[in-house]
Amino acid sequence: MLVSLHNIGKKYNKEWVFRDISLDLEISHSYAIIGKNGSGKSTFASIITGKKIPTEGDIAWNIDKKNIPADEIYQYCSFTAPYMNLIEEFSVQEMFDFHFRFKKKKENITIHRFLERIELPNKAHTFIKHLSTGMKQKLTLGLVFFSQTPLLVMDEPLSNLDESGIRWFLRELEYKKKDTLIIVCSNTFIEYNWCKKEINIELFA
Repeated sequence: MLVSLHNIGKKYNKEWVFRDISLDLEISHSYAIIGKNGSGKSTFASIITGKKIPTEGDIAWNIDKKNIPADEIYQYCSFTAPYMNLIEEFSVQEMFDFHFRFKKKKENITIHRFLERIELPNKAHTFIKHLSTGMKQKLTLGLVFFSQTPLLVMDEPLSNLDESGIRWFLRELEYKKKDTLIIVCSNTFIEYNWCKKEINIELFA
C-alpha cells in the first residue's frame, strides 16, 4: 500500500493547524507523527484514514497500483485511539464478532486463539464494562492487530498499558510490521522509538 500526500493542509475557522505536507508513506514501513498536544497529530491521522477531508491539497491511496476511493478506504484501514470507546454492554465475544463483521480476520483467527494472543484467556463471556482499563486497551489493540488491513494508524497506543502490556504490544507489533503500513501519533518516545521515520507535525504549522 502507498499513501501519497501532496501539499496537504487543514484549518479550523481561520486558523491553520498545518500546511504544505507532501509525503509518500509505504507498506512495511513505520512512521511516527510527533508533536506537542494540540499540534494536529490526531487531525492528521484522521485525514490519513479518510475520516476528515483536508482543507487544501490531495491525498491518494494505492494498493497494487489500484487507486482506492476515499469512501472505501475504511475497508483497508484499521485505527485505534484511547478516546475510541468499546461497546461496554457487549461481552468480549460479542465485540469480537461485531468488529469482524466489518474487517477481515487475519489468519482466520478464532476467538479462543485471539484471547490467548491478547493474554485475556477465559474472558470471552466477560462484559467489557467489567474489564480493567488495561484489558480494554489490549482488546482494542488486539482487534486492529488481527484485522487483515494494509494500513494501521494508532494514536497514543500505549495509554493504560503497564510494563507487561507494553512488552506484549511490542511483541505483537513485530508480526504486524511485516506487511503493514503503520503510522503512530504520539509525543511519548517509548510509543514510537521503533518507527523508521519521524515526522514532526509542528514543522508544518
